[in-house]
Amino acid sequence: MSTLTPFEFSHLMVSFAPFESPPTIAVATSGGPDSLALALLAHEWAKDLGGKAIAITVDHRLREGSTAEAHQVKAWLEARGMEHHILTWERSEKNQTLQTAIQASARKARYKMLGQWCKDHGVKHLLTAHHAQDQLETFMIRLAKGSGLKGLTSTQGEVLTNFGRILRPLLTTDAIRLKATLQQFNQPFLVDPSNENEDFARIRWRQLLPTLGAEGLTPTTIQETLERLNHAQRLVDQHISGLLHQHVSLSPHGYATFHKAALKESPEAFEEMLKRILATIGTRDYPVRRQALHRTMEAMKL
Repeated sequence: MSTLTPFEFSHLMVSFAPFESPPTIAVATSGGPDSLALALLAHEWAKDLGGKAIAITVDHRLREGSTAEAHQVKAWLEARGMEHHILTWERSEKNQTLQTAIQASARKARYKMLGQWCKDHGVKHLLTAHHAQDQLETFMIRLAKGSGLKGLTSTQGEVLTNFGRILRPLLTTDAIRLKATLQQFNQPFLVDPSNENEDFARIRWRQLLPTLGAEGLTPTTIQETLERLNHAQRLVDQHISGLLHQHVSLSPHGYATFHKAALKESPEAFEEMLKRILATIGTRDYPVRRQALHRTMEAMKL
């Protein structure tokens, strides 16, 4: 498998333009092959433009040796002239013994810490190393949970945040190419033992990828499917936005008023309108569960 060249990476970054001149970007860097390859490519890209890429490693302290590994990543990257910072997850006593949903909790904490660091330091672009195989795994996990169109297409290359943007330039890049790129840089990497832990759904799906690929379900075919689904989602978004403008009024006091005509729309359209309104006026991190949403819809139609 060929490497991901600096020229190709530069082409991938063009889709996220414009950047300030010179650009300053942050790179979430765990020390695994994917994030290290991203860090090195981003470092070269920013340096060529007279800017800089800053690597940030979050030490979750979920296993013995994580702190030493974070400092190893720091040593590797600083030896290449790249600025690096370590952020430590200070867990409360309540979640010190957390056993379930640990990956989700760690992910939430990681993004919160990375985002706060970027906000504090005026960095408007945070790069993460999600690649084509990650995209496939996420798609299958959500498909297995019965996600609809919005859920299946929610992994985007660019996400707006309260500090700027989260960018995922590698979503169409094969993970094998990233390892080959590290070999080209002559850069070792860390191996996270949790990547073999079958207690996590993502790992179980990852182990199925060769079987799925043999049947034609590859990262490439999923990417093609996602492009079509994203097009459909954009059309839905435009339609629902029009209905919201027509039927819904928002109050500065934190509530929404539905005009009676909204109840005459199709159940699917009304459900989408209600989800967006609840997301706008609510304070939850995740959308309302579908069962609760349907109960609310029925109550509103009485």
